Amino acid sequence: MDASGGYLARIGRLIELQARLRRERRAIAAAALSVRIESLLRRWIGAQRPSRSLSA
Repeated sequence: MDASGGYLARIGRLIELQARLRRERRAIAAAALSVRIESLLRRWIGAQRPSRSLSA
């Protein structure tokens, strides 16, 4: 599995956990997990962009 697939699988598991926390009415934990998911998504998106140093 490439790094991209690894990130997406990890994000998917975190989203499932977040949904469970929301069902259990654990809003603070779900909100904290939301921050973690956003961070991972930003890192994954950044990894998908071509390096700018090559075009300079």
